[in-house]
Amino acid sequence: MRSIKSLERGLEILETIAVAPRGIRVKDIAEQIKDPISNITLFLNSLILSGFVNKDETTGKYFISQKISDIAENINKAQNSLLKNCALEVMEELRDEFNENVLISVMRGHDVNFIYKLQSRRSIQIHENSDVYYPPHVTAAGKAILAFLPEDLREHYLEDGLYHRFTEKSLVNPKMLREELKNVKQNGFAINRGEFENEIMAVAAPVMMEAKVIGSLVVQFPNFRYSESSLSEFGIRIVESAKIIEENICSTIADYST
Repeated sequence: MRSIKSLERGLEILETIAVAPRGIRVKDIAEQIKDPISNITLFLNSLILSGFVNKDETTGKYFISQKISDIAENINKAQNSLLKNCALEVMEELRDEFNENVLISVMRGHDVNFIYKLQSRRSIQIHENSDVYYPPHVTAAGKAILAFLPEDLREHYLEDGLYHRFTEKSLVNPKMLREELKNVKQNGFAINRGEFENEIMAVAAPVMMEAKVIGSLVVQFPNFRYSESSLSEFGIRIVESAKIIEENICSTIADYST
């Protein structure tokens, strides 16, 4: 496959700046990507002129601009819309089968957010606030995503995550979570045993697009209707449903390209 080497180098520089939230100097960029400062400066000038990078003249550090954030936000919105549209029918089937809340979640930074939910029709049900962001380490939704992230991104969360204890079942350190995520990846689904709220359990499976995890499919189970031992039995069913969503996504993308 033919490529434009200068474009590849510019994107590499952009990525280097993106992972330095406190800014980065040109000499540090040059050291990281093994290119002379004079070459890096030319790329940086182009990135500034195009609006993708800002420079703090006082410190000499370079930062990702708001333009990049706006592009990322638009990409996230489009991806969320695709995910919801491709998941709706599958979610309806699961809701009819279990008559419990069925949700789609995504991970942004170090938080999990439920972007779409079908509510149980039972008179006593779990009420979820879509505006709330949840810690991934105590949710099935978050663990299902974390387990299937690329290793570097997963380790970044494991080292920098805030391991607050919400219940006696919460995972409270990287060692515990790392072991849990190994089991999630092996089983294909994650379980919340009452780790965020004692009364709420859940099972979640990752949803992949082009071999990249983009979210998770979740079913919530109140503990007064189910036992913890029942959750693993539901895992395979939810994994099957997540696979159907993935197939729907692939079909939709294929339709867009024709």
